[in-house]
Amino acid sequence: MKNFFKPGFFKAFGVIAIVAIIGFSLAGCDDGKTDEPEVTTVTFTLANVDATGFTITVEGADWVTDSYRNALGMLDFDALVDANTNPVFSPYFDCTLSGKVITVTPKLSVPTPLSGTLKFRSDAYGLNSISYDGDSSHYTCVYKPEAGITF
Repeated sequence: MKNFFKPGFFKAFGVIAIVAIIGFSLAGCDDGKTDEPEVTTVTFTLANVDATGFTITVEGADWVTDSYRNALGMLDFDALVDANTNPVFSPYFDCTLSGKVITVTPKLSVPTPLSGTLKFRSDAYGLNSISYDGDSSHYTCVYKPEAGITF
């Protein structure tokens, strides 16, 4: 027994105990991550190109190439092409996509220049025309300018 309890044994046992205490205490530390999903802000912006067209720009996401025209469904236009046709919801406009910008111009059948105010609808649901993960709670949509643009 005398050889078993040499001073080196207690030193080694002490080092092992200290390493174990530090190791177990670090194992219980929070890694800073939460279970809350990250929320992405997607901003839609309207701008006049000129009196005959406008653009819709998206930031924070990408337009879905085959359904970016759905972006027109987010808009209200207070001027009518005829007595009962709202041009934003009709085939009167051509849309072209370039990166994050949709350029909208009236077809030849629409009188130009445009006049009236174009703005995002109060129930605008921009996620219908962008690429996203399918869970709308992961996204916040911002529509600018709130007052719309005037032609």
